[in-house]
Amino acid sequence: MKNLMIRLVKETVEIPEVIKKCSYEKWELEKQLIGEKITDDESRLKARENIAYYERELEWLRHRQTAVIATVNLVTALTSAGRIDDVQSVLLVLEKNQKDSQKNKEEKTDNPGSGNKENNSSEKKKNQDSNLETGVFTIKKVEPGKSEGTVWATAVAADGAIYKICAQNGNAKTLSGTNGKKARIKYRPMSGDKLYGASVEIQK
Repeated sequence: MKNLMIRLVKETVEIPEVIKKCSYEKWELEKQLIGEKITDDESRLKARENIAYYERELEWLRHRQTAVIATVNLVTALTSAGRIDDVQSVLLVLEKNQKDSQKNKEEKTDNPGSGNKENNSSEKKKNQDSNLETGVFTIKKVEPGKSEGTVWATAVAADGAIYKICAQNGNAKTLSGTNGKKARIKYRPMSGDKLYGASVEIQK
């Protein structure tokens, strides 16, 4: 239990440094996007995905920081009040939770069955989908992109705004030859009037 308390105190020192580093990396990427230092559309998309990753990491770190500080303060207050039995109870619960968490992590590593892969894929897809928007567009023109399996569609949104939508692989095939048709598209904003089509469904 003494080692657990040492680790908690150590975390109160280390977490702010990690938060600082993540915030700096996120800000550097945002500056590059704002200053248009990243001009390639694929690189801009990757930068946005990295920014979203840092945002999730920062959120977790801040929650962890709050929990650790609250635990250290509780243990300190109980110790000052002479309630040693309560301190031991708190630390025992924390130690058990950490062991259970570590055990589950090791089981997933040692037995990477299809269920775990499906869960990981579902979680990844959920995170990706949470950053997407959906809209119905009228496709005016579809042209091949510079990369193989990529097309760019000129499309009109419901509000009359015109966009250039990038689609790849299966989505590119779906968009090909759809001039004049309407498509329901899940997309991620890129730069200016450009969107990245993550999912394309042609409406009849």
